[in-house]
Amino acid sequence: MPELDQPKESTKPKSEEAHSAIVRHSAVISLFNGLGVLGGLVLDMVVAALFGLGQATDGFFLAFTVPQFVMLVLQGSFVSGLVPVLTGLQDGERTRAWTVFSRLLNLSGVLLVAISALGWLAAGWITGLVGAGLEPPQRAQAVSLARILFLMLPPLGLAEVLRAQLNALERFAVPAAGNVVRYMGALATLLLGYHTWGIRALAFGYVVGALAQMVLLAVAIAWAGGRYRFSWSLSDADVREGMRLLMTRAGGIGLRRSGLILERFLASFLPAGSVTALSYARRMSLSLFQVFANSVSAAILPTLSASARAGDGPALRRSLRLGYRLLSFITCPAAALMAALSTPIVWVLFQRGAFDAADTALTAALLTIYALNVPALALVQVLLTPHYARRDATAPTRHMAWMLGVNTLLAWGLMRLIGVHGLAWASTLTAFLSVARAYWLLRPLGGLDLGAYTARVVAASCVAGLAAWGGWAVAGCLGWATTTANALLVASSTGALGGLLYLAVGQLLRLDELPRLLQLVQGIGDARQAMGGKR
Repeated sequence: MPELDQPKESTKPKSEEAHSAIVRHSAVISLFNGLGVLGGLVLDMVVAALFGLGQATDGFFLAFTVPQFVMLVLQGSFVSGLVPVLTGLQDGERTRAWTVFSRLLNLSGVLLVAISALGWLAAGWITGLVGAGLEPPQRAQAVSLARILFLMLPPLGLAEVLRAQLNALERFAVPAAGNVVRYMGALATLLLGYHTWGIRALAFGYVVGALAQMVLLAVAIAWAGGRYRFSWSLSDADVREGMRLLMTRAGGIGLRRSGLILERFLASFLPAGSVTALSYARRMSLSLFQVFANSVSAAILPTLSASARAGDGPALRRSLRLGYRLLSFITCPAAALMAALSTPIVWVLFQRGAFDAADTALTAALLTIYALNVPALALVQVLLTPHYARRDATAPTRHMAWMLGVNTLLAWGLMRLIGVHGLAWASTLTAFLSVARAYWLLRPLGGLDLGAYTARVVAASCVAGLAAWGGWAVAGCLGWATTTANALLVASSTGALGGLLYLAVGQLLRLDELPRLLQLVQGIGDARQAMGGKR
């Protein structure tokens, strides 16, 4: 065959192509995760305006604790547990790949229905344990809310299996957009049913939102050429491996997320409004985590899985370093700015209706503490990803068990010393210890050398946070932030100042991730094209 007829190979190095793909996919997921976070914040704003901080919302969040715990375990385990198996099947026979997916979907459905039924039946016992500090009337309402909320688990879990298959096919936009649909369904149901059902309308809303998300992802699977098969074979080696990874991953995530149950159990003994303030502050801080950490880890998992299967250690290290550096570069300054500007953030978002200035002060103080742990939580998720890519869930599970023990001791001791603020500090200190240990676990991989880079990012972020905090303090002394509109303007200006200083100091300290960040922003602009995916 003449040379001109030979297929042309890409002139880009494979490592560069992989890096470009990770950043591009991270951009698409970040865009839709950001919209999902915005939807969640809007929902929280409406709930805060309608109910404020008090017994009604405390009862709801305590009722939501175990269903939310299961939801977080599902979201953290299904994708990372199933993608390595499903990705490995994409290069083989397509019929085989869809058969394994269908079997995993069916088995997961049975398991999820069983969990939901057990939760509904045991709602009284569960709520009585988690909300041990509630008064009897408040506890009875929490039981009713918990029974409604347990109904959302089957559609949520099935949606996560669908998300895992779509991610294995490198279709990231629609799965990330599912969170937007879920929150919008909950918000619409709350607004339509508030006058009739009160706080129960919010519980019904979560069920409606979960169903809507599942339907959206099912349509996306069909659009991708999916072929569902009603099969229950338990002898399939790939199905057994997928369920093994899923269960082990769920165990590790469950250990890590158990801190949520502990935190709300302890907060139920504190003054009314403490549970709600903790929940809002945690949700706002985790918005950064959801936008960036989930997007980067989801984008690099298929690449890491392929590198692990091929035994390509250098490629695995390159992808891991890229994910770590990109997340550090983004989340550290974002967390510093959120902590510095916590008061205007809570003021602008929540202070209206039943949510007053005292509620703002408490929630902002907790947000300052929680914001500091966002980079650590994000980096832990990425640092544990290579273990799952190599189908090793034992090390992460042991890691989570250690961290749960540390969090339990810190939460109990610090709550006795400084009340509700102690619970937030326990979570943050545990996150710092967790990222240090997760990095230590990767020492056999070698060649990461990220300590000096992390120190430079933290130094530049501190400069940004101090500048923003100083700007807000000066504006307060001069009387420039007396209304919500003025607070928004001042916070935006000082935040922009802090961001510019971060970039300037970063250049001086030779932080070289700005081109990657610009590529991510460009990828967000091209997300509509990515929405079409592969045909």
